[in-house]
Amino acid sequence: MDKKYYIELLDSFMRGNTSGEEESILFDWFEADGSEEEIQSLYKERWENSSNTLDENIQLKMLNNIRSQIDDRMRKEARTRMRFKQYIAVACMLLVVVVGIYFFAQEWLYPPKEFVVAAGMGEKTSLRLPDGTMAWLNADSRLRYDSRYNRKNRRIVLEGEAYFDVAKNKDSRFIVSANDLDIEALGTSFNVKSYSGDENVVVSLVEGKLKVSTTEAEKLLHPNERLTFNKQNKGMTISDKFNMENAGKWRNNELVFNEESLEEIATTLTRMYDMKIVFTSETAKRYTFSGTIKNNSPGNVLEIISLAAPIQYTIEDGVVEIRDK
Repeated sequence: MDKKYYIELLDSFMRGNTSGEEESILFDWFEADGSEEEIQSLYKERWENSSNTLDENIQLKMLNNIRSQIDDRMRKEARTRMRFKQYIAVACMLLVVVVGIYFFAQEWLYPPKEFVVAAGMGEKTSLRLPDGTMAWLNADSRLRYDSRYNRKNRRIVLEGEAYFDVAKNKDSRFIVSANDLDIEALGTSFNVKSYSGDENVVVSLVEGKLKVSTTEAEKLLHPNERLTFNKQNKGMTISDKFNMENAGKWRNNELVFNEESLEEIATTLTRMYDMKIVFTSETAKRYTFSGTIKNNSPGNVLEIISLAAPIQYTIEDGVVEIRDK
């Protein structure tokens, strides 16, 4: 029998798929002249050709499997115990070297590379993450992740507002870190609004389930529920009094306001249109507005708001001035 047959037989043995007759053939080969050099050559070649991006868990499982197989098989075949142990020790040693080099290269020589995707003032953007998850970024927003994404888990950091359509993977947690919140999802569509200047972080769930947690508490979110996290007192409240179809409408150039003050609306418009808005009176800031507006221009948005609230506005040189009517 040629070398290829014995190598395939050795691989099958490592997986625990050999019969008693095949193991006898394999052990006879171990005692033959030249087999030691062939085994060492095989594992040296596999080490040199191994990918340095092979997941460390997989490599450790390979190593543990080999050790387990040694223990089981050696009890059955005492007559070749010492010599076989020497051969397999070579394979284990080489796998240990692979694992060690992997850890060393990945964690020291090649530290994780960070990726940042941003949408500036007056802009929006979208991207497909390495696992197939889609993310849409609203104006003045940033999303960060590194080269370890989709290995042990799928963690990203969000500053601003984003809508996610998460690719399903029950073996890999998808986590959005936003301010002091961790938002964990599996097969979920949801929106997160987490601007640094806002008082609250708002998480709106469209489909699936979300676990939203801080260092002190956690909440489970169901479809058509919205969680509001107050950054000052760290409190979390859940409401189901919103239309989930409104979540992420900003992706289609629609603005949805729900009893928001004109001061809050002005902050949104500043991000959307990269413009300056000033109030000539404190009273005008406190007027509220509810409704959906297709935000094709700042003038259109302000005109609709002025029909519902007692205000007047002027736009000059990119500056909007709002005053009482």
